[in-house]
Amino acid sequence: ERKTRYTTFADLSQNEEVYSLVGQEILSVNQGLPERERVEKFVNLHRPFDPDAQELTRDRKLRRVSLGERYGELMKTLAGSTTSITVETGLTEEGPMAAVAETTLRIATVGREGR
Repeated sequence: ERKTRYTTFADLSQNEEVYSLVGQEILSVNQGLPERERVEKFVNLHRPFDPDAQELTRDRKLRRVSLGERYGELMKTLAGSTTSITVETGLTEEGPMAAVAETTLRIATVGREGR
């Protein structure tokens, strides 16, 4: 709708405009929540959750144990004062020819224009 340019899901997820839109939606939801339950920080992940990666059930429900194992370090980072985290991403399937790249994910504070 806004004609945002991107090449990959990771590129789109880390776009400043996308962070701003997500931050605005969180602010809107926060208004209806008690103060102790409001979202203070968020991060846009570099890829969608995937049933084949054991992150979702086949009926699209989150597998919390699997997500805790895979994103535990990221969740700990959200509780701190760090503004970004670098994660490793597999570019191909597991095996001898597997390739790994690093992606830096921005940690945004709600109410500060996604920063």
